[in-house]
Amino acid sequence: MCRPRTRSPSTSSDVEVELTGKRDVLTQVKHERDALRGDNASRRQQRGLVSSEELLIDYEKRRLDLIAKKESASGLQQRFELLVQQTDELKGAIAAAGGIV
Repeated sequence: MCRPRTRSPSTSSDVEVELTGKRDVLTQVKHERDALRGDNASRRQQRGLVSSEELLIDYEKRRLDLIAKKESASGLQQRFELLVQQTDELKGAIAAAGGIV
């Protein structure tokens, strides 16, 4: 027959004291972990773009895209101005020929 395991009161009390001590240590370790996480987060914010290669690459790509778009917009603006000028000249030629503008 199997006997149920029973602990003596002193052994059970010892286990309870040990368990309480380990719970306290666990709580302390968790607090330390949370403090380190907070420190790491604030340091990441202070470092900014310089320490993150992915962010630097993304920033440079966006910067180059912006430059290209500004150049494209400038070219389109010049083309628009040329077309407006040509339209005005053609309207003048039509009006001079007696046409209806």
